[in-house]
Amino acid sequence: WYFFPDQCRHCLEAPCKQASSVEGAIIQDAATGAVIYTEKTAQEDFDVIRGACPYDIPRQDPVTKRISKCDMCNDRVTAGMLPACVKTCPTGAMNFGDRDAMLAMAQNRLAEVKKKWPKAQLVNPDDVRVIFLAVEDPAFYAKNLLAQAPETRRFASRRDLLVQLLRPVKSMTSV
Repeated sequence: WYFFPDQCRHCLEAPCKQASSVEGAIIQDAATGAVIYTEKTAQEDFDVIRGACPYDIPRQDPVTKRISKCDMCNDRVTAGMLPACVKTCPTGAMNFGDRDAMLAMAQNRLAEVKKKWPKAQLVNPDDVRVIFLAVEDPAFYAKNLLAQAPETRRFASRRDLLVQLLRPVKSMTSV
């Protein structure tokens, strides 16, 4: 059995943010890179936002309609603390810090792990801030561990394509 914390990966270029049609509903903190869902997500089309996520992370409160996910404990991080998952990880397997330092740490750990598990790999390290090290094929862990895996890839609906096409026009009219 293979386990991992199925949480938001805080994508560098977050597809959920790109799919958002409500200004300020999904923001990316400039200092931490955290992708944050605000109360304005209640105005979003949940299926569009969830469908844009290559990891199937967003969930919706059935009463408030607000969409939620991990916020990287941005309040803790901006106060100089570690995210709760890192602070409380019982095995010490989670780390948090500067992206370049974390990538270097991950590469060093991967080199060590490959001695015992030659198929080990870092999962989507060029696209996300939450980097997983898998010792076997990511498909052994979960359907959505690896972004854009052929069996989990979602294709854009006509609405999604129109939102993407009209985004430049929308930004020009709001200037």
